[in-house]
Order: sequence, then C-alpha cells, then structure tokens
Amino acid sequence: MKTVILSTFLFFAFLASGQYYYSTVTGSSPKNINKERVNPYQNTDPDWIPIMSTTVNPSWSALQTIPFTFEFNGIAVNNYKVSSTGVLTFNTNAIAVPGGNPSALPSSSIPDNSICTWGMRPTHSNSVIVVKTFGLPGSRQLWVTFSFCSNGSIDYSTWSIVLEEGSNNIYIVDQWNQDQGSPALTVGVQINSTTAISDPLSPSVITTAGYDFTSSDDLYYRFAPGIQPTAEVELIDFNLPQYLTPGNTSIQGTVHNIGTEPITSLTVTWNNGNGSVIENLSVNIAPNTTHTFTCSNQWNATASIESILNLSVTTSGDLNLTNNNYQKSVSVLSVVPAKYVVGEEITGSWCGWCPRGSVGMANLDQEPNFIGIAVHGSDPMSVSAYDEKVKFYIENAYPGIGFDRANEDAFTSNLLTEYNIRKAHITPCEVKNLIASFNSGDNEIIVSGDTEWYGNIHGEYRLSCVLVEDDVMGTTQAWFQSNAYTNAGNGSIAFPAGVNNGFDFSTAPSPVNPASFGGYDHVARYLSSDEVLGDPNSLPSGTIPMGIYSYTFDPIYAGLINDINKVHAVMMIVDKYTGEVINAQKTNILGSANIDEMAKNIELNIFPNPAQDYFTVLVDLKDVTSDVSIILRDACGNEVTAVISSQEKGNITISTEGLANGIYFVQVFADGYENKTRKIAIQR
Repeated sequence: MKTVILSTFLFFAFLASGQYYYSTVTGSSPKNINKERVNPYQNTDPDWIPIMSTTVNPSWSALQTIPFTFEFNGIAVNNYKVSSTGVLTFNTNAIAVPGGNPSALPSSSIPDNSICTWGMRPTHSNSVIVVKTFGLPGSRQLWVTFSFCSNGSIDYSTWSIVLEEGSNNIYIVDQWNQDQGSPALTVGVQINSTTAISDPLSPSVITTAGYDFTSSDDLYYRFAPGIQPTAEVELIDFNLPQYLTPGNTSIQGTVHNIGTEPITSLTVTWNNGNGSVIENLSVNIAPNTTHTFTCSNQWNATASIESILNLSVTTSGDLNLTNNNYQKSVSVLSVVPAKYVVGEEITGSWCGWCPRGSVGMANLDQEPNFIGIAVHGSDPMSVSAYDEKVKFYIENAYPGIGFDRANEDAFTSNLLTEYNIRKAHITPCEVKNLIASFNSGDNEIIVSGDTEWYGNIHGEYRLSCVLVEDDVMGTTQAWFQSNAYTNAGNGSIAFPAGVNNGFDFSTAPSPVNPASFGGYDHVARYLSSDEVLGDPNSLPSGTIPMGIYSYTFDPIYAGLINDINKVHAVMMIVDKYTGEVINAQKTNILGSANIDEMAKNIELNIFPNPAQDYFTVLVDLKDVTSDVSIILRDACGNEVTAVISSQEKGNITISTEGLANGIYFVQVFADGYENKTRKIAIQR
C-alpha cells in the first residue's frame, strides 16, 4: 500500500504558491521530537490538553495561545482556534464554521490564514482534539492532534497539525487510520480566498498511516515559508540506538532532499566530544526523497553514564543550515541485564477463537524469560480498567497477544518469533528483589521490589503491578469457553504435552466447561492504580540516575483472587509515553494458603447471585454468638457498604441501591474467626 501511495505523492510534492512550498516525508514524524504513540488522549496523559471533544454540529474551540513566537506567512501570530471540522485558523474573529464536507482549496468556506485537515470530525465518544508542546526552547513544536476522529467513511482516523518554533514550518501529519472506508479530507494552507497550497487530491486525500502506533508508517507534509531553494538538505534522523553495549558502532543518518535539484554529494560531520570526524559521501538523492547513509568510520563506544553525539550534514549550495544538525543522547551500559518479555493476551470466554491464544501462551511458558498475562474482557474474569486500556496497545482482534506493547499484534503462527525479537532488545534496567507476601490478618498482599538502572536514562517511567492467577474456573455458562475448533472444523488446537492434560479443543464441544482443561491460566486479577501506564511517582521524573530504586505498591485486597497458591505477582517497568514494557519480573506469593480454607469456622452463603435489588447473606457461626461485620467491596477492593449484626446465625439482607452492575466481594468478620470472602455479581 505504501509503495502505491508514495509514487502518487512524488508528482506533486513541490507545487509552490503564495509564500509556502511543501514536500512530504514517510516513515517518521517531524524532526522526531514527538516520540509518543498516536491517539494520545487514550493514554489519559494529563500533559495533553483537550480543547474539544465529541460534537454533532460544526463549532469553534475556545481561543488558544501559541506558547512561543511563531509567524504565519511572515506575520507574527499569538492565538488560534480550531474547528470541529479539522481547520486551525489564526483569524480569531472568524464566525462562520467550515462545514463537515471538505472541498478543494482555496475555498470561501475557509477563513483567511488557516491550516486544514478539513474533514476530520470528533464524532465518537472517544474522539478528542488535544494539544501538547514538545522540544526545547528555540525549536519547540506545538501539536494539535485530532484523535480517533471520523474521516470520510473511515470511522477512526488520527491526524495532527504542528507549528514549529524558529523555522516557522507547518507540518500536517497522517498518523493512524482504520483500513476500512474512503477518506474525505482536504490538506493544505490557505492564505486567503484566492491563495492556497494543498495536496491536489483534496478533498479526497489518500491516507497512508495504518494501525501502527509508532511513526514508522506515518506521512507528514512540510509547509515551509518562502520560495523553494535549488539545493537544500534536511537531516531528519540520527539512526543511533538509545542504549548501546561497548564496542564499535556505525554512525547512520537519514536526510531529505527538499530542494528542486538532485543532491550528488554530502559532507557528514560527527563528534562525540573527542574531536570531529568528517566524511565526504557520493550520493544521488532525487528531489522529495529520503536517503539513509552510513559513515565508514565507526564510533568506539566505551561504557559511560551518558554520551552526547552531534551529527551534521551539508551539501553544496545549501544556504539554510538550521535543519542540518542532530544531537543524540546515548547510554553505553556498564551492564546489559537479562530481558524479560511480557505477553499480554486480550481474550474472553465468549470468544470462539481464543483457545488459540490460551494454547499459544502455554507454549511460550516453555521459554524461561516469558511472562504471560491473559487480560479477559466481558466475562467473569474481567478487570475492566485493564481490559479497556490495554487494547490501546494491542490491535483489537481476539485473541491478540502483544509483546511488551511494542510488537503490536501476534497470533500462534509467529509467537516465538515475536518473543525472540523482544528478548534480544537491549534494556537499561531490571527488576530485582521482587517480593510478594500474604498477610492473613489483614487479608492483603504486599508487593515490593527494586529496579536497577545501568545508565542515566532520560524519559518518564513508572512501575506497574499485576496479579496473575492460574487454574481459574467457575460453574455457570458465563465461565464456559466458546470453541470455534470443535469437530476439527478449524484444525487442531491442543495444549502441549503435560499442560492442562494436553487438552485438544478440536475434539471438544462448544462451549467447553473450564474444568475439562483445568481452568484458565495467566488470568489478570488485579492492576495497580487501574492504570496500564503504571503508578504515578513510582520512579524519578525526567531522568533516572544510574542506581537502585525501591518501591512498594499499595496493599492488594486478597479477596480478588480464588487460590493464593496459584497466584504470582508481576512487576513491570513501563514507559509512560509509549506504554512499552522496558523490563519485568514475576514471583510467587509468600505465606500462601487457600483463602477459602483459612475460614473453616464460618459457614457463609449468598443468594440470589447474581443479585438485582438486594441479596441475602446467610451466616452460621456454629452456635457461637459474636458480632458479625460484613463489608461489601468493589472489584478494586474499595469498601462500598458495611453492616454490623450481633448474632450466631441468621440472614442479613443488603440493598444494591446505588451500586453499578459488576463484580463485588462480600467479606465477613467475626471475633475470634478468620474472615471469609465470597464473590457476588450485581446484574439488573
């Protein structure tokens, strides 16, 4: 698909009109300053500021302020506003709002001094227009992102308008699109009703980016002020990994020819603080194409906390040197720790294809550095916050298995390949001294551990804890596994020998009682802070200096699980902005004992279950009179109702008024007795 689209763009890439000229670049974002995943507000990142959400009728946002000096068409502008139809205008007095059906530019429907991704519409419940500033003073970028918006008949599409400090460049970035549907989009800059420069395919601009949440399949338009020069090269990337092992490393960069003539020679200079290395390279770079070069001289990287490398590129006749330099911070690690790979599977008992995921995860369990987590949705094992948020990082297909939220989506045919790719990934840190202990008195699980960092690492990282349980099962139909493989209709799908008795779904009925295969494994039962991006303030912000950092998670209510002997705790190091799992570790629970077996002295029954308007708790203390305390907790362990009754046995009725549908836990205490916990569903 990309090859076809790129060839289409080449013939119009350097049309010039008015005071701007433009070119296009594929496979990156402008200057690579914004390294975050697309659809940013799905991260619930507070650094992104929403300025408009779901709208039915075309409307303008409130007035916004540009956080740096910026010129549009040679005139300084301070404020802008955005329409719900994808237009950013500096004409803050404009009243009429462009409609939702775009047309070619120039258009009388567009205010003077405007930038268009005309046709983007925030029509969904999760659509939003958000803004954020990236970079350092002098070269900052203001991103205005239309996230999860409609684009023609494409249900979900994400594009951004970017203003750049210093250069006064305008970028329009195609970031993410569903495959279905036809776009209806006008992309360009309109100076007034007679002067504009735009993609000639407007109002039906072809979308390039697909499902990839990184910039590797993005396309961006670069609208530069002035007249297009004959010779100009732009250094758009310094292709050096963030983490390195000691030894010789190749110096690579990617340049873009934004002049009108081919580039035949490059002068490349790089410096790591110990003097400059200069090379002259013969090349043949056509206008509006990119080229990746490799220097013949290598950098002999030695272990250090941090190295700052500078790379610059020039060509004969290039008079604009503001876009010819790139600086990169690299950590040459003193120790390269073992990489543990987290595989998160989105699954559900209702999903007939999900036995494939269960079997695939069981096969990966043979790999010593694999940590599997099955994130159930819309069944009795669901942790709703985990289910809702992790699907932002794994393509929404069941079963989908994402590795470290970096390898986007994988099925059983290539799971081992995807695992090995991530296992070979160089990581700057590791989880050590992970301990999870059960406190029977408080009925809580305490998880703590250390992380060690082997360099000064820039970024925003957090720690996340997940409890994972094996052999989970229930007796009602909601627990039964739907099975698309019954009667060998879709091939054999069997657990490996010695796992779940080698159960083969192709010889089983549909649905399958989980008791037949020993219950569900890898089941996520708890997610710390209800947040896939980890606990806020669990690691230093901005830069993590080399060293060891300890952290203890909030106590976890043990009533969330069935059998503590079959649970382990997973501690993950997560990149806040990309969601990537940098490293992880898992451990069993110390002081294990089955929760239900600990409370033999209390007989407890609950009915009806599921409950509607009320439910009754039947308590029997075997002829001993004691105060009985009953606490109703939600799925996160929060107390929602408390009742105290003095009795030896009897019925206690509890109203469900004001409680949302979902899974709750009834916890019973009595003097001199261990507590007892039962699960109940409220379903109206």
